[in-house]
Amino acid sequence: MDDPIETQMAARFLRDTARHELTVLRDDGLYRHLRLRASRSFAWFELVTWPGALTIRGDMGSYTFSRDPDMFDFFRRSSWQGAPNFQYWDEKVDAADRCGVREYSEDELRRHITEDVSAHAEADLDGRLRACAKKLGTIPARLPEDAAAACRAAHADYMDGLREELDGELLGDYPAYCLQDEHDAIAGVRQFSYRLDGAPASEQPFGFDTSDWRLDTYSAQYLWCCHAVLLGIRLYDRARRADRHRATRRRIRDARHHAMGRTR
Repeated sequence: MDDPIETQMAARFLRDTARHELTVLRDDGLYRHLRLRASRSFAWFELVTWPGALTIRGDMGSYTFSRDPDMFDFFRRSSWQGAPNFQYWDEKVDAADRCGVREYSEDELRRHITEDVSAHAEADLDGRLRACAKKLGTIPARLPEDAAAACRAAHADYMDGLREELDGELLGDYPAYCLQDEHDAIAGVRQFSYRLDGAPASEQPFGFDTSDWRLDTYSAQYLWCCHAVLLGIRLYDRARRADRHRATRRRIRDARHHAMGRTR
């Protein structure tokens, strides 16, 4: 679980449900209705199953999953070492409320911007060193120190200008475009263009290619509800085991009483 939002929601779920108790409203084969809540907790939820489907609903949203006749068994088997299998379960979502399964992530957008700028910085310095070496009839590794230093200084000036422009348009405290708004953020990234003042017109300006960017992550509500499904099943299984244990003890006690009665 390396994604920060997944880690945060796992910790939040534990806090939200620390005092939850299970109430079984129906337990009729594949037809089940469970309610989990604490007396003073907003984070209540219910699990409802019927053959081939499971719905979770409550304060954190509503999702319906569909796969196997016994959906409790499906979630038990497909969990990842006892933890939610978000990606696989995503494929089994038949319906979701307005929260959805995935949502726009400003953090993902910033990550793409940072990665592209870092890659461009490496390419820009390499290009300057290669161009200078070509003029001098040598290779970058054999450039005179003063020539290499001049290339690095020009590169530093260029990158300072690029980062200043980025702060003004996208990444600063008061940018021209709001990265919290998906449409505004994407418009700003696609329109961004930078070329150092005084650069020749033939020099290609830097911009972002967003064609392969993915800017969404699993929604907080979806992550929470996946944890909730597993918790509900674990508490249900625990209650069933306790019921079986009590029934076994009761049969043993009754058998002993019956045997004692026959020996008298």
